[in-house]
Amino acid sequence: PIFDNKPPESSETVEVPDIGSKVADIDEAQDDSTEAEPLKKPAAVAAAKVESPWEAVAKSRTKLPIDDFPKQEEAPDNLQEEIAADPEEKEAPQELVAPPPALSARISSASNRDLERQLSTNWLVWVGGVSLAIAGIFLVRYIAEQGWLSPALRCAIGVVFGLVLIVAGEIVRRRPLERAIAAVNPDYVPQALTAAGLVTAFGSVYLAYAFYELIPSGRSFVVLAGITLAAFALSLVQGKFVALLGLAGAIATPALVSTENPSTWGFFTYLGIVVLATLAVADRKRWYWLPELSLVATVGWTALWLQQPFREADILPIGVTLGFVALAGFALAWRAGRNSAPQEDHKSLGLMIGADEVAGTGFVLAVGSACVLALQSDFFPTVHWLLLVFAIVVAILVRLLPRFEWILPGLALVSVLVFGLVYVDQDALANLSERLLGTAAPTEYFAEKYQKYLLHGALIAVALFVGGLQALLKVTRPRVVALVTGAAPLALLLIGYAQFRNFSGDAVWVWAACATVAATIAATILICRRKSVGAGLPGLYAAFAVIAAFLALTFQFDRIWLTISYAALVLVLAIISMRSDFATVRKLVNLIVLLVLARLTINPDLRGYEIFHPLGMQWVSYGYLVPLAFVLAASRIFKRAKDDLTVTVLEGAALLLAIVFISIEIRIYMTGSIYSGEYRLPEASLQTIAWLTSALILARRNLRYPRVFSTWGSRILTAAGALQAITLQLVLMN
Repeated sequence: PIFDNKPPESSETVEVPDIGSKVADIDEAQDDSTEAEPLKKPAAVAAAKVESPWEAVAKSRTKLPIDDFPKQEEAPDNLQEEIAADPEEKEAPQELVAPPPALSARISSASNRDLERQLSTNWLVWVGGVSLAIAGIFLVRYIAEQGWLSPALRCAIGVVFGLVLIVAGEIVRRRPLERAIAAVNPDYVPQALTAAGLVTAFGSVYLAYAFYELIPSGRSFVVLAGITLAAFALSLVQGKFVALLGLAGAIATPALVSTENPSTWGFFTYLGIVVLATLAVADRKRWYWLPELSLVATVGWTALWLQQPFREADILPIGVTLGFVALAGFALAWRAGRNSAPQEDHKSLGLMIGADEVAGTGFVLAVGSACVLALQSDFFPTVHWLLLVFAIVVAILVRLLPRFEWILPGLALVSVLVFGLVYVDQDALANLSERLLGTAAPTEYFAEKYQKYLLHGALIAVALFVGGLQALLKVTRPRVVALVTGAAPLALLLIGYAQFRNFSGDAVWVWAACATVAATIAATILICRRKSVGAGLPGLYAAFAVIAAFLALTFQFDRIWLTISYAALVLVLAIISMRSDFATVRKLVNLIVLLVLARLTINPDLRGYEIFHPLGMQWVSYGYLVPLAFVLAASRIFKRAKDDLTVTVLEGAALLLAIVFISIEIRIYMTGSIYSGEYRLPEASLQTIAWLTSALILARRNLRYPRVFSTWGSRILTAAGALQAITLQLVLMN
């Protein structure tokens, strides 16, 4: 109730405030009641004590005691008997009954009244605000058409009128009644007045610049930017619409005010200030959609700016400004994470945007702009240093904010991609081919490119590797971070070797691969000492060490020596497994062994080994026996720890190498070479005897020591010997 039945304590006259909303509620209640009592006499109303709006709001928020709620009626005792007696009747669906006509009329009238109230309190307020803004603009135009005042005074009047509206909006907002209304529902009257004043002031300044040329472009830009920043400041106390209006003005200002020679520092500093202002507002009011919109607008302006011909002076201002914007976004996310209060404001608008999304957008903007600059500038040194700073800062951010763990792998992937796109040059490869053929060609460009890649590629690789290593204790998915940041140095190593190996030689890349081996081994030892790190991470870094060692051997050796080095690597890994055995390393051993078999069996380059080797065909002796010994020894060492697929692969590889070695020696003995001469009956007979003898030995061994390789080896050799004896020796060659 609004009126109190108690008589006033004194006979003093009581002032009645505006209680239109309460009276409207009373009217609705009287319309809906069929037995409404007549109103009291005016004298009684005047003498009654009036409740203030603040007391009404406080009373509406009070909770009723539990005893005041109606109690639920208890079910009768014979309810189950009634249901069992007539189940079909109980389970039959009830028909929908239409509401009475009187109730439908009341619902319709109530909805109409709500629509009228919304129009009167919201839409009409904004119509009035727009009318005031248009009136301010047309005031300046009307004065100009009449020729009453000078252009400077006309624009000054428009600015003053806008300031008056802004002050009026703030005065209205501070009224006690408006504060009481704003405590219950949003109050749009102050916002409408302030918005109209901002538009009027903004338009007057723009008219002074564009039409009357009273203000230079630089000063008009500063004034318009000041108006938009003032809008952001007023939005802290006025509301969202004022902030949105300020953002619209800030985005439009660079398009409205232009110069012949725009400054990169000035333009992007302005964009950075606008984004920082929206981030400050979002930090206070939880309007995360506001900086998200400003970042999207910044993406558009940056894309338009980068459409111009590349200038070296653009790199530093774009990179520094957008880098600070991204860093401020992460600061906003850090502050929002400290506050555990629910953030329902943006969700109520249907925009699932939070502080983390804002930080992610800023990061994508900064890194994407740096990548575009790298592609446009052919990787100017400033871009190298910019990416290096980004890598270091991102590594620190992942350490401080583990929920943003995706930014470090993302930066690593983008860096490798950009290095590949910029440095892999087909013209450079063609030039190197000409050098190999003895044709003179200019190499200064490639020498400079090689030096830049060697320095900055190494720095980026170290930054990503160390950043990923120090972030493993904090992130929730350490395997993903370790996989991407550990593979990035290997990828950069491969890109450099493929592009510059003919220019620089192999020694540089061999030393780089050895340095990678040392770094990954150190990381493996460090992670093994940390008990809190996942169990699979040491094996992952050990796999990186194996791959780096494999690349070092590939860069250094060729032909049969490369095959022997691969077999030696298998033996070294087997010896290391006696101390630290990793499942990932065993899988890599399987792949290396298969590669050794492929190089010694189906490799077409075997034909040329006897030409390039000083010992001629004698390379077969150590070319097969040395890998055979390494593989067989590795199988025995791996078997001590665990008899698994790796041991089976090694034993089968040793058997295959032995059979191939015997067959090649028979071939050389009969024809003098591997690929020369025909396959005749004496040679076929010796091959059949060798295969069947080997099958018999394996079968006898399998009786005492059953193994997979001996079982299937004896079967395959028996089948091959029998097939050759029947098909070739008895039919075709007899």
